[in-house]
Amino acid sequence: MLKKLPTILLWLTSAFILLYASAYFTDEAGKLFRWRASGDINSQIERSGDSTYVFIAVDASEFVSGKLPAVRDTVVMIGDSLVTRANFSRLTDSPMSVGAKLPIAFLHRGVRETAVIRISALDTSIYYPLVFFEILRIIIAFTFIGLGIWAFWKRSESEGVRVLTLFCFSFASFTIGSVTAISDEFQVFQIPFLLSLKTIISNFSAFFGAIWLHLQLVFPRRNSWLQKRKWAILLVYSPQILTFLSLAFPAAVNRNISNMLFPALMVIQFMLGFYFLFRNYQRSKDALERRQIKLVLIGSTLGLAPLGILILIFIFYPQIQYWSTGEKLLLIILGFIGQTITPFTYVYAMGRYGILDVEARLRKTARYLLTTVAQLALVFAVVYGFSQFLLRNTGTDSRGSTLFIAILLTMGVSRVQQRVQGEIDKRLYPERYNLRKNFAEFLQQLLAIPDRETLWSELRTRLRSGLLIDKVVPVLRDSEASGLLQAKLTNAPFEDESELIGFLQSEQRPTMVDEMIESGRCKLSQQEIDWLRNNKIALIVPLVVQSRLTGFLGLGFKTSQQDFTPNDMTILSSLGAQIAMANENLRLLEENVEKRRLEEQMRIARTIQSGFLPQTIPIVPGIEIAGMTKFCLDVAGDYYDIIPLEDGRTVLTVGDVMGKGAGAALLMANLQASLRTAVGGSISLSEMVFRINELIYRNTPPEQFITFFVGLFDPANKQLAYVNAGHNPPFVIRDGKKYSELTEGGPLLGVIPGVHYQQGEYALVSGDVVLLFTDGVTEAMNSSTEEFGEQRLTEVVVNGHDNPANDVLISIEKAVTEFHGSSSFEDDFTLLLVRVT
Repeated sequence: MLKKLPTILLWLTSAFILLYASAYFTDEAGKLFRWRASGDINSQIERSGDSTYVFIAVDASEFVSGKLPAVRDTVVMIGDSLVTRANFSRLTDSPMSVGAKLPIAFLHRGVRETAVIRISALDTSIYYPLVFFEILRIIIAFTFIGLGIWAFWKRSESEGVRVLTLFCFSFASFTIGSVTAISDEFQVFQIPFLLSLKTIISNFSAFFGAIWLHLQLVFPRRNSWLQKRKWAILLVYSPQILTFLSLAFPAAVNRNISNMLFPALMVIQFMLGFYFLFRNYQRSKDALERRQIKLVLIGSTLGLAPLGILILIFIFYPQIQYWSTGEKLLLIILGFIGQTITPFTYVYAMGRYGILDVEARLRKTARYLLTTVAQLALVFAVVYGFSQFLLRNTGTDSRGSTLFIAILLTMGVSRVQQRVQGEIDKRLYPERYNLRKNFAEFLQQLLAIPDRETLWSELRTRLRSGLLIDKVVPVLRDSEASGLLQAKLTNAPFEDESELIGFLQSEQRPTMVDEMIESGRCKLSQQEIDWLRNNKIALIVPLVVQSRLTGFLGLGFKTSQQDFTPNDMTILSSLGAQIAMANENLRLLEENVEKRRLEEQMRIARTIQSGFLPQTIPIVPGIEIAGMTKFCLDVAGDYYDIIPLEDGRTVLTVGDVMGKGAGAALLMANLQASLRTAVGGSISLSEMVFRINELIYRNTPPEQFITFFVGLFDPANKQLAYVNAGHNPPFVIRDGKKYSELTEGGPLLGVIPGVHYQQGEYALVSGDVVLLFTDGVTEAMNSSTEEFGEQRLTEVVVNGHDNPANDVLISIEKAVTEFHGSSSFEDDFTLLLVRVT
């Protein structure tokens, strides 16, 4: 029973704090709504010195009679009470009726004056930030409580997890009890024993610095010095114990000294905790353990460091009491907002999975925020300096000119940010920059690699020189049998029904083998574990083509004995997608040349190519889409794609490779892979088409080229950005007639190097129809060698302007078939129709 007592107490604590948090925030919500309905004095009165209160801002509209005060006038009476600290707090922290009149007396240049203030409605500039702060506290408190309960439920027998649970509960208590947002005078209903519960929670939260230090002494394992001296854990909690003893004997200890000493000791405990955490990271020999500690270190730094700074500001900067309510609230929000990050880093560290992915996101977010803040600060400095220059030289405040400058600078921030980030990586992280450049060059050469043996050999060379990886083992799906084989046809113990194969199919991202095994997210068979260990595989990179797993790369450990980094994972994730496509294309080519008869070759190629085209038309916001393609041979060079992006925009593209058959299909596949890789990044359409053109030019014969059109539709403003690289100009049908053609862009892809393409912009309206097509539609001939032509195509679209998009395409196909006299065409035939809804 005694062994179960700590577990029982922790479960009771979790239930208590969960119920208290629910009751507390319910009470806070009631106070917030009542405070919103209450009135307030818009003129700002703040304490100056120990006992006097002065006006720091005067709102003349709320003074209904008497003399209007000036800034810095001393307030002596409000209502019928002298202005003391207690009276002023009681007045401002109590409900006031909007429209009520309040007499006030003040000293203006030493002369006593009186006035009457009409209570105004509450200033929403304070209300909404306060609502945000309350929501922020709710998120932080319940996230920490949930983390504590989850961790304890998962591993209640672990000492480290028990201390983590206590830390989560104590920090949630600190979040609740450290700041009083609204006075209790605004309570809507009374919760029994709430004051006593607040005292208990406040006392419990006082220990969260000590519990943090305790946690670092037992995470991920108990400190060796502490292991021999278990009694020494009392030293960790001694500051809090001594502080409570001093409160019990107030005559022995000065209260002001106690109030300053306690927060200072808490900050010292946090600093010691970070010291032990960093020391554990340096001393750990286990790679997975080091990743766990590093993630906790990063997450804790981002979350707890701002809070420690906030505590120090309130301790050692007493002038902060003279700040306005809004300024202090903003400072507190900045100190607390990082706490939304910390619990999730603990979850991944405790779960022992996806640690490097989370670290990469944290680093990327931190760099993005730092560069954004720096650029916005620069914008503010320039705008402020410009406004002051105008004020000094013209004597006027030219807000229009200042606003114009601000808009121009803000528009340039996003473009500048990309370049700034690139320069930072290039100068501060030259190894990372050179590594990315090395692999980018390798990806550009994939089209020139003749066979898969050369592909794997070149990949091994690049990985060995770039990432110091000692082994690369390709494990590929066998097209004729169930299961996967090593590249040199050595059997590997991986079947299609294997949980590992299903895991890689669903995750589709690089996975550390030790994390996969230790986290329990994927149960491997003993044969699979033995194979991975015998081959010394540290990392698995899935090879995925069109959401289908075609195999994986087993990568060995680094020869430098160092662990993989978040940057490595990012590079390998991008590399895996390209290698998978190159392997699939080379596999198809090898089968066409060496293994099968021509008909079988074409059937396989058509199956693969069909997978490159949209299997179903996605439902995207703002537009109705229909697409179709008809091949004149088993495989073709026509291509269209619809790519919804995460931000709601949609990429629409049509291409036509010169020629027909397998060669055109392979080039089309590489065009699709290049586009899919580039889409979703921060580069513009013109830059993306420029890069694709360079890639096609360097890796294809001079006689091969591509006509290509790509558009990016934004449903927020119905704007279509596009680049036309020598393709048949799509046209827009508006109000039942041909309205415009989309011609901005440049020449064909793969013909001229170094071409910079122009990006066009077109504002669409509801009801507009945009038709993208290849020349196989307009150049279809009848028996008299007359072409179908754009005029007939336009008429079909205009006549079906109000019909569903798919019906319009069916009408076009029917009209072209009837004109041609057959459903067998001499060229590939592709249509993509978009209607703005």
